[in-house]
Amino acid sequence: MTQQTAVEWLVEQIKSDQNQKALSASEWLQVFEQAKQMEKEQKIKLAEQYVERCQAPIRQSKWLEENS
Repeated sequence: MTQQTAVEWLVEQIKSDQNQKALSASEWLQVFEQAKQMEKEQKIKLAEQYVERCQAPIRQSKWLEENS
């Protein structure tokens, strides 16, 4: 199962609202704030994964040096 992006989640919320009921302005503000928080968390996770992948070869190299 693929992870849903903040934008995909927001689009689902908009579609759902069109099919069911109209949200108030304050409710939509909450929805947008939630989407922004999701996006922030996704960016942090992506950055952490990038750093981890960049550090993996360095750790491997140090291990090889220590165990040679």
